[in-house]
Amino acid sequence: MHISELRIRHFRNFMRSRMGFRKGVNTLIGENGSGKTNALYALRLLLDDYLPRNATYLRDTDFCRALGNWHGHWIIIAIDFEELDHSEGCQLLKHEIGHMDGSEKGTYTLYFRPKLEVRNRLHELTSEEATKEVVA
Repeated sequence: MHISELRIRHFRNFMRSRMGFRKGVNTLIGENGSGKTNALYALRLLLDDYLPRNATYLRDTDFCRALGNWHGHWIIIAIDFEELDHSEGCQLLKHEIGHMDGSEKGTYTLYFRPKLEVRNRLHELTSEEATKEVVA
């Protein structure tokens, strides 16, 4: 089994990104601040069972700054696996971390959106701003 692709959307400095990997050793190369550490952290969010529980709770600061107004957007991090054998595939399904289509491939996806109370408050703020614009 190996990770064949990492997809990141709206997470930290990634607006929309796809990184392909081949079986064996892969390298991330880039200038400082280009997202190497954020890509590895995205993988860690999905795969590291020892990551402290509170580290898996994302915050509004984890949304991509390029969005400007992040309200209404979701953070999506997904990895694709290839060359899953039967036992690995069963383990993925057993832990409910992925999707398998009957082939030797599988996907594990993390979706994040603000809590309901935050979304409701954002809706209220948006409604208040709209009302102010109509009155003005």
